[in-house]
Amino acid sequence: MIRGMLVGTGQIALAGHIPAYIQDRFLSYEVQIIAAVDVCTENLRACAALLPGIRVYQTIEEAFSNENVDFIDICAPPYVQTAVIREAASRGLHILCEKPIATSLREGLEIQRFLAQHLTVFMPCYQYPFSPLWQAVLKQVQEGKIGEARFVLVEDYRERADPGSPHWRPGWRQRREIAGGGVLLDIGTHYFHLMHLLFGPPVAVTARTACLSHEECDVEDTAVVILEYPTWLVELRLSWVASRRETRLYLAGTAGSLIFDGTTLRADYGKSQRLWTFSGAMSKSAYPMWYAKLFREFFRAILDGQLLTKPLDDAINVLRCVEAAYASASRGQTVMLADFVG
Repeated sequence: MIRGMLVGTGQIALAGHIPAYIQDRFLSYEVQIIAAVDVCTENLRACAALLPGIRVYQTIEEAFSNENVDFIDICAPPYVQTAVIREAASRGLHILCEKPIATSLREGLEIQRFLAQHLTVFMPCYQYPFSPLWQAVLKQVQEGKIGEARFVLVEDYRERADPGSPHWRPGWRQRREIAGGGVLLDIGTHYFHLMHLLFGPPVAVTARTACLSHEECDVEDTAVVILEYPTWLVELRLSWVASRRETRLYLAGTAGSLIFDGTTLRADYGKSQRLWTFSGAMSKSAYPMWYAKLFREFFRAILDGQLLTKPLDDAINVLRCVEAAYASASRGQTVMLADFVG
């Protein structure tokens, strides 16, 4: 059995990662979480209630001194991730890490160079591609069902940033010193990742950002981003100031289109049509299922002795797009992605 330790036991660990370990048959058989680390005692109590018998610590140093594990699962906020990744890799541990893996491209490239010196399986937790909705979209595009892309519009609106643990800085996503950025680094990274899987890296990025309504924010709560490809455009509209949570998609290609209205995905191929219905398609309650699929890839790589490079490469490309978007918003002009090589 593969033994692991949670680093951070806030909302994403309690509602996403731990349920995946418990509910998935493969994971419950192959993986055992034996320890957890968090500065917040209330979070640790909640974790222990879900995983009876788990040993808990309030410092990573104490946990590493007392536990012998095969991997760590980092669910801590971005500002602590780099140090934890370096320490874990230096001990030969495999690493699952919540997105974003770093708060800047420079930091991400440092992580990549450090991991290249160690035989460590590293998996960033980009769970969206494992959702039924995005699996259907990816399949339609990759099989050429809609032809070559021409225009893509993705909208993701929320009433606010997802709150953290009520027992430790619940508004941490709105604080730059903890999160590193706002809606671009939080939600935007998911869509940069998905667009990279669909189309590869863009040529240029144009972005506008604003803090529109949250007085407690010192990061952007709204962003509009245009990703330029050789013959098509992708537009992302992201906000934490909407009246309700919703996700929409329009993807036009040379042979057809895909439209998602929040519940139904419709594919139009000339005179023919296909419909998929996704109840609660992007609901957070579905996250454990998506995480379970991602985690299975991670643990199968460990069991097979296979080092994964693509997930980390993809995460670095995401950070490159994020950096370009922030630069564009700051300068008020389009920037070339090639300018951000690290």
